[in-house]
Amino acid sequence: MKSLLAFPLICFALILSAQSLYEPIVTFQANESALKRKYTLQYTTEYFERMGQLYQDELKKLATIDFNSLDVQGQVDYVLFRNMLEKNQYFLQLEQSSYLQVAPVADFADGLYAFIRARRTGQKPDAKTLANIFHETTLELEVKKTKMANSPKFNSWQQAELASEIINDLHKNLKESYDFYFGYDIEFGWWMEKPFEKLSIALDAYTGFLKEHYSITSIKDDGSGIIGKPIGREALIKSLQFEFIPYSPEELIKIAEKEFAWCDREMLKASADLGIGKDWKAALEKVKNTYVPPGQWPGDIQALAVEAIEFVEARNLIT
Repeated sequence: MKSLLAFPLICFALILSAQSLYEPIVTFQANESALKRKYTLQYTTEYFERMGQLYQDELKKLATIDFNSLDVQGQVDYVLFRNMLEKNQYFLQLEQSSYLQVAPVADFADGLYAFIRARRTGQKPDAKTLANIFHETTLELEVKKTKMANSPKFNSWQQAELASEIINDLHKNLKESYDFYFGYDIEFGWWMEKPFEKLSIALDAYTGFLKEHYSITSIKDDGSGIIGKPIGREALIKSLQFEFIPYSPEELIKIAEKEFAWCDREMLKASADLGIGKDWKAALEKVKNTYVPPGQWPGDIQALAVEAIEFVEARNLIT
């Protein structure tokens, strides 16, 4: 009986010994998850520095592991884990660089950020003082919005959207902190309800204003209906490298054009087979509108299944 109970434990121990990076990877995932739960203000210097420190520390710890001592599976895990850490670190730095360019849009909110950080440890706020901070911040926000309306706009719609996301992130965290105390701390609710309501309205208006506060020379939609956020050639090349794709953007475009040309030829061939000549759009419409009456399809599926079985059995393809 003891040997039967011990067998699963022995197997589990063998698995762990074969996957020597199991513990470091699981520990990293737990640490990253815990930090993201704590540092919920994603558009702050605090967040970027803390997450950057995590990736840097993990890369240092990984470098202490002897790669040659690992089995093949362990070496694969090592390469993939290092690649993921370097990728996360690189794009975090890019995001931080973009954030710093528009960070001043939230320079009025020091008191709000302090309240959110104090909420992490459940500190009891001075409700009267905090209500005054919310009131003064609302007034300051209106002044800032007016000044920005009379100042140069953001160079691109991407910057405008990031600026609005910064304020939206602040507003979301502010509401979470407010809800944490409201209805539980009676004094907090008495002082804070109206100041928060007014500030919340002002933040919504400011977020909408920022999202549209960009130069008219910045085109969001080129007519394709596909709206994306360009990251630049260098970041694009790094993205390809992180995905282990050994091609440049130009080479990939060339390959894509070759494949599209093949697709075009095949569509014309299929169109001709349908007797529609080179009008492949008409061929698509014909195929789209060629279907059996409602209710017949289940029977057709059954017939196809029987046909497939008979094909396999007739040729003795499964022994």
